Amino acid sequence: MPHNPLESIHHMISHALEARTMVAGRLRVDMDTDWELAMLVTHLMEIFGEASARVPEDFRKTYPEFAWQEAADLRNVLIHRFDDINYDTLWSIVQDELPPLIAQLEAILEQET
Repeated sequence: MPHNPLESIHHMISHALEARTMVAGRLRVDMDTDWELAMLVTHLMEIFGEASARVPEDFRKTYPEFAWQEAADLRNVLIHRFDDINYDTLWSIVQDELPPLIAQLEAILEQET
């Protein structure tokens, strides 16, 4: 059964926002010293990527400016390389890359509703 792209986008936004909330006021070193924080942020980003992977290809083609595949690839890296996660990279994604991605997703939702 095909997934509803708008539902997937809602999941992407909510999990990205939650990841941003979890790191707000924190330092990068906290990912090394607070195992629960690291696991929570990792899991939130796994779901972000999985939700991206569930967006149907025809819908993705309507919005080629969004990095659908890169988001899905992040999930694959986090799941399959769980024993070698680069928390510097994950921190950078959450801090620097998520805000514009969230804005893009919100704009897509606005256009679609």
